Amino acid sequence: MLLFFFESHGELFIYFLPQGSTINSKPYCSTLMKLRKAIKSKQPDLLTQQVILLYGNSRPHISRETKTTLQNFLWKVFKHPPDSPNLSSCDIHIFGIPKRAIQETGIHSGDEVKEAAQNFFQNQLLSFYSKVIALLRKWWDLCYNTMAISLDFQ
Repeated sequence: MLLFFFESHGELFIYFLPQGSTINSKPYCSTLMKLRKAIKSKQPDLLTQQVILLYGNSRPHISRETKTTLQNFLWKVFKHPPDSPNLSSCDIHIFGIPKRAIQETGIHSGDEVKEAAQNFFQNQLLSFYSKVIALLRKWWDLCYNTMAISLDFQ
């Protein structure tokens, strides 16, 4: 499983869980700490702003330990609107392109796939990530305006 954190200026942190493992509160909190270090190293100004996390289809952010970690960091989680648990342009834009590119190479081993994915994300132009953020904003605006739902943060 790939845990991928990015913002409009590029990737912040990429982590591959060992094959067969699952993510629960303890490893996820450890990942959040690693993400914080990566942000401090790559984009320290982000830590003075409000960090907001958007999840795809995972739910590790609901445990007490994870909520405490997020509160200690002063980070928020952006909730998906009702009936739209997977509303994320990341599923389409971020992961669709490298998935197709890797499939076309014929790479099949886990280590080769990890390396190819990491190289792909690290070598993208700024415009790649800016487009994802812009598309995400557009999708969220459309969803919330159409459904007349207020934005809700945890």
